[in-house]
Amino acid sequence: AYQALLSTLASVALGLPGAYLLARYEFTGRETLRSLTILPFVLPSIMVAVGFIAMFGSQGFLNDVLGLLGLGSVEILYSLEIIVIAHAFYNAPLVTRLVAAAWESVDVRRVETARAMGASRIRAFRDVVLPQLVPSLLTAALLTFIFTFMSFPIVLALGGLQLATVE
Repeated sequence: AYQALLSTLASVALGLPGAYLLARYEFTGRETLRSLTILPFVLPSIMVAVGFIAMFGSQGFLNDVLGLLGLGSVEILYSLEIIVIAHAFYNAPLVTRLVAAAWESVDVRRVETARAMGASRIRAFRDVVLPQLVPSLLTAALLTFIFTFMSFPIVLALGGLQLATVE
């Protein structure tokens, strides 16, 4: 439960900026980026684990680059930190997708009205935008918690038996 809670918080923290970006800005590649948020639904979780081992393992890409720079190596495999990072990588697109859809439905005119009536940016966000985002944010957080709580391959591959979950 502790690992799932940390993973959920990291996923939400990583997914919210993406949701804001997709909901509020038009840019080249926006639809491609939105399409990539579906990746966790088609990518097997064991592939995420293998990718993280290839990146963060003792012979991984990160340690190769750090070795070339003379900075030593980083050993984070088989730790709670790597599990949380992998879960955040895997589940942040879910948060992005769900919250962006809600953020797009926020009526900008209501925010502008609040600002015209003297509300600061923070107050307009708190009083107008946030109440409309809370249901999707809670849904995304709950789904992420369930996915990370029930995650077997990522936890076993990256955390080893000492961090194994109930499954």
